[in-house]
Amino acid sequence: MKNPIVQFRESRGWTRVQLCQITGIPYDNLYAVERGLLRKVPVKVLQVLAALNAPADMPQRYLDWRAGLSRVKTAH
Repeated sequence: MKNPIVQFRESRGWTRVQLCQITGIPYDNLYAVERGLLRKVPVKVLQVLAALNAPADMPQRYLDWRAGLSRVKTAH
């Protein structure tokens, strides 16, 4: 399962740097979200994604993906 935010970004053909330039989201923030380092997606990131027509259920998709990531880590 791939991070839904990465999927969204890649579906638009954007690199991480390009998305940061388009949205003003700091690279470190986007990197942390895409790597699953944050428990929740920051509100600013969600607002920007919504403005770019990301699915409304993106926060829940992220939480589901992150929960799956935790299960994989503990299974090793």
